[in-house]
Amino acid sequence: MEKVLANKTTSLTELREPEKVLAKAGNSPVAILNHSDVVSYFAPKSAMDDTTLSFATKESKQETLEQCLADNKDLIDYLRDK
Repeated sequence: MEKVLANKTTSLTELREPEKVLAKAGNSPVAILNHSDVVSYFAPKSAMDDTTLSFATKESKQETLEQCLADNKDLIDYLRDK
């Protein structure tokens, strides 16, 4: 099963009336489905205005990795014994 990265979904058929999709979306992204498979995402500009993009530094990547390892330590220890 594919993970949907949006809280709202719509079908390709519903995109025939984009104004309704826009009204339903409000300020949030919408996953576009075709036969229950995600084929695209619609993200209104207003949803992206608050997003700040930046490059990851080597230190920030290391911190993220260490945090993920700490969060999953029990699982990693369990799998190490298998």
